[in-house]
Amino acid sequence: GNALYVGETLTPRIRIVDGEGDVIREITWEPNQVSPDDALREVIGLAVQDAPPDDERRVRARLQAAPLPDRVPAFSIFLVDDLGFVWVKPYEVERHAAALGGLAPERMAGGMWRIFTPGGEQVGTVEVPDGLEPHQVTHDAIIGIRRDELGVEYVQVHRLHRWGTTGQSGQPEGSTSQ
Repeated sequence: GNALYVGETLTPRIRIVDGEGDVIREITWEPNQVSPDDALREVIGLAVQDAPPDDERRVRARLQAAPLPDRVPAFSIFLVDDLGFVWVKPYEVERHAAALGGLAPERMAGGMWRIFTPGGEQVGTVEVPDGLEPHQVTHDAIIGIRRDELGVEYVQVHRLHRWGTTGQSGQPEGSTSQ
């Protein structure tokens, strides 16, 4: 409609702003808390694990020398679906921060998403298939990008069942490549 959804990834809050610039409502939640130190240790472990044996020392030193942020993000991305539900992808160190170590982007895709009603109430979660990067959610499908082993992108559509009078979202089922 005529609303703007605004979120800053370090804060577990999405503001909905009207055409006049006034905040008409907020969506908030309790984030998964991870300390920056723990996040860095996990990123280094993943990067070293995937590095060639003769490169492990250099990878570890490069990541340990990077500046450490004060906080870890609360979420990585959010989407608003065709029915006004807000889909929030919580920040997951093993998926999102792994990119800092030079790991493949497909490792970041998939995972759990929190679903909020247009009014801001959390109504459930959806596990998006590993490797799928959602780009649009319709009333009955999750449409996203999947990459093959050569990095070639493919559009993939997964059926989405909604149930009940509140429009709660269900698990994506099956897939159809286009």
